[in-house]
Amino acid sequence: MLKKMIGILTVAGLVFALGLSTVPADGAIINESAVWPTAPDAQTVDVHSLTAENGRGINGSRKVRQTFQVADSFTVGKIFLSWNGYTGEEFTIKIFEVTNVEAGTWSAGTQAGSTITTPTGTSVAGESNLEITLSGAEQFALPQRNTGSQGYGMELESVGTDDAGGWRHAFDSTDHSSPGRYYNETNAGQNLDRDMGLALTAIPEPATMSLLALGGLGLLRRRRRRS
Repeated sequence: MLKKMIGILTVAGLVFALGLSTVPADGAIINESAVWPTAPDAQTVDVHSLTAENGRGINGSRKVRQTFQVADSFTVGKIFLSWNGYTGEEFTIKIFEVTNVEAGTWSAGTQAGSTITTPTGTSVAGESNLEITLSGAEQFALPQRNTGSQGYGMELESVGTDDAGGWRHAFDSTDHSSPGRYYNETNAGQNLDRDMGLALTAIPEPATMSLLALGGLGLLRRRRRRS
């Protein structure tokens, strides 16, 4: 049994060292009922944890946006979205640089990374968190951008006339993401206390995961010597 465990950890360390980990090889994958991350690299608010929420449907080629700031540079590996009534239909995700995250009207600058198209998924009735894991080719760097009013804006758009369900925003009269703002399909900034739920996380570096695996291997070897 001990030899088997050592073998598993050794293989895991080599896989992570080669950078294969959990990154999909071809296109993003989606988890329709994810747990909100406890320590994301950037976020607005976990909407489903609030006492009141509302939302905006992602359908009929509608574009909905939310701005936010990034305190420390990182490479985006996963995107989390607060959702309701997920239909399993595709939608696109874009992130742009913005000069003022609380401007009255949406104004996008340079796009960060490529356009991400979510795969079709399994419908979920009611509230859920969507977790989109990016493929290696889709991952992109987000440099620190929180000087003054500078930041980023995420834009979601349905594919064609598909109805993907509703992106959820805070509705409890509290500004949970300051600075940051939600913009509807007319480019108009909405109340500052109605932030859309989003979070971004970086997939752990392969070297870090390899060290964790090798550390476990060393622990098992020490136990073997004592026995």
